Amino acid sequence: RRHSRAFKVNMSTVTSTITVMSTSRASSLTSREPSRAALRGSARPSTKRRPKMATSANPKAVFTGGGNRGSHGGESPGENAAQLRRREQEKEQRRKAAQRVVRSAAGVSRAEALRIGLDQRSSYSVLDFLRSEDILGPAPSSPSTSSSADQPQGPSTPINAKHHITDMPAAFVNEDALAEAFGLHARGAGGLDGDEDRENLFKLARRMDPFAQRALLYNRPSRVRHLAPRVLSSLLVDDAMYVQRFATQDERGEAATLTLRMTLEERLAPNYKSATVFEQWVVHSVTGEPSDGAELPAQPHASCSPESVVNAQLDALKWDDAERCVRFASPRNVAKTVDADVFKEMLSTPAYAPLSDPEAHCTIARTVQLGSDSFAAVVTCRSWNHAQGVSAYESWNLKGRGRAPPRYFVWLLSRQPGSGRASATDLAAAA
Repeated sequence: RRHSRAFKVNMSTVTSTITVMSTSRASSLTSREPSRAALRGSARPSTKRRPKMATSANPKAVFTGGGNRGSHGGESPGENAAQLRRREQEKEQRRKAAQRVVRSAAGVSRAEALRIGLDQRSSYSVLDFLRSEDILGPAPSSPSTSSSADQPQGPSTPINAKHHITDMPAAFVNEDALAEAFGLHARGAGGLDGDEDRENLFKLARRMDPFAQRALLYNRPSRVRHLAPRVLSSLLVDDAMYVQRFATQDERGEAATLTLRMTLEERLAPNYKSATVFEQWVVHSVTGEPSDGAELPAQPHASCSPESVVNAQLDALKWDDAERCVRFASPRNVAKTVDADVFKEMLSTPAYAPLSDPEAHCTIARTVQLGSDSFAAVVTCRSWNHAQGVSAYESWNLKGRGRAPPRYFVWLLSRQPGSGRASATDLAAAA
């Protein structure tokens, strides 16, 4: 009770204090009111009045910055929507242009990484540039989608699914010779990792023609500064195909122009407890051709490609130039034929008669790189010049085919030891 009485006293004291303060505040405000009224009535210095803004007839109208004015002072809904669509389209175009620039730059760096990795004989580079279907195999197609030609096949489908890329025929690869040139162990000698490296190298080599196999796998680029590989052109064909042409010359002096085609794939990279999806260029195919301005050689030389040797002999045979043809013959053939006259007599036999026909049409059907120093070519020759005469093919022509039947010849080429500057050819007729 004593505490409650004290509490009441204190509360009454606070209440009385608040009341007194409120009363004094009100009296002070009342005492100031006359002075304010007098101040309102007193004359003020003349000042320029601000112009009043016109009141809009429509209280809901608002002012907008720029653009065409509508009936209510703003843009019409149709024009506003059209501008938004146009801005979105322009933004999307800028995004796609920037994406193409990034992908093109990535293609340039990946092509350089491929050349450096193969020059250093890096097994990781071989694996990094393989397509997913080369590593995992083609994805099984379901019965519902197998009949549709528009369905992408395999896990290495490009980013845009509607883009279809025609695969080149798988090239022949001598696995043992290639592994030896690449510095890999024999199968079974390097364990599981060594066998896997051989398998990956084999898969990558199957996407290269003989030109590319010799320049990138069997041989190394020249160490001379001005003969190092140089890029001739680069082109981003579309969002999923990059093409680069570059000139190269190996240590033996053979010069070639290679065309590298790469496709874009989505891959996974480890990221802490999850994975990150990223885009990466992988090898689709590598093809080659003689360097620009290269002419048919008149004699064997280290810089001559085996393809040019075959074409040089075909040209010599067509013009009945036995002497030039003998220059490219192997020492074994030269030892058998003794001189050019005997060699010319051998070429005039019925088996080789189509090759010496000026009206014959001879083309290289297929080439195979048998090893670092071995090469084979299959030549298709169409000619009416045959041992049994034209009458032997009358039935063929009567069937409506209209042209001479094909005849096949096989060229076997090898790089001769000696000075290392001569390529030789063994000529054989296919049955």
